[in-house]
Amino acid sequence: SVRFCICFNSILVFGILERIPGGIYVRGKNLPQVPTIYELSCYEMNFAMLVEDFLSNITFPEYRQMIVEVLMVVSTVLQRNPEVNFEPTLNLDDLLQDSINMFNQDKGKTMQKQTSEQTDAYDNTTSYA
Repeated sequence: SVRFCICFNSILVFGILERIPGGIYVRGKNLPQVPTIYELSCYEMNFAMLVEDFLSNITFPEYRQMIVEVLMVVSTVLQRNPEVNFEPTLNLDDLLQDSINMFNQDKGKTMQKQTSEQTDAYDNTTSYA
C-alpha cells in the first residue's frame, strides 16, 4: 500500500515535471525538471525515492496530504488541457494557499447568504401586522 502510494506520487510528479520547465517548489525546496526527467524514468525506484525525499520536507501529515491532492488535480488538469502551462515554476505552497483563500471567500459568501436568508425568514415569521 505504501509502495503503491510512493510509485503513484512519482508518476504524477513526473508528468507534471515534463510540462514545467522550472520544476516544482514546496516548502522552499525545488525539484527541477532538468536534469531530473532526463536522467531518471518515472518507474525507477530512484525517482520514487527522489519524490519521497522532496515531499519529506512537509512535516505535517495533513499539509502533505493536501499537497498530494493538489498534485493530483494539477496532473489531471495538465493531462486534459495540453494548452495549459505553469511558467516558469509551480509553487505548490502558493497554489494551495490561493485555493484555501478562494474556499474561505466562497464559504464566507455562502454563510452570509444563508444567514441573510435565515434572518429574512425569521423576520417574516415574527412580524406583527
